[in-house]
Amino acid sequence: MARILVVDDETGIITILKEMLLKLGYEVLTASGGNEALEKLSIGGVDLVVTDIVMPDIDGLELISNIQSMYPEIKIIAISGGGAQEGPETYLRDAKELGAARCLTKPFMLKELASMVQELLGEE
Repeated sequence: MARILVVDDETGIITILKEMLLKLGYEVLTASGGNEALEKLSIGGVDLVVTDIVMPDIDGLELISNIQSMYPEIKIIAISGGGAQEGPETYLRDAKELGAARCLTKPFMLKELASMVQELLGEE
């Protein structure tokens, strides 16, 4: 069973994504920010990370960069609704350049994310 780490500073998003991924049969870890995500990644065993971009401590772009340098085997899906200065397109373009395998603009359909997760984990 694949292990997925969901990183978002919005608890509602974490709850919805965790529920969906558990129903699909995945083991799910959660983190409310980049620092907590890096702590959980250091334990090992994570196959895929779904991360928001705009977060208060370490933002998603820095997190993606750290994951790529420390854990290049982990697949990444970046999600963003944009921020105060930039729209989601800019953040997601940057996320792709840093190594995110897939990107989604918030709000998105859960089945769209589920399909990406299954594709990246080779289960489609």
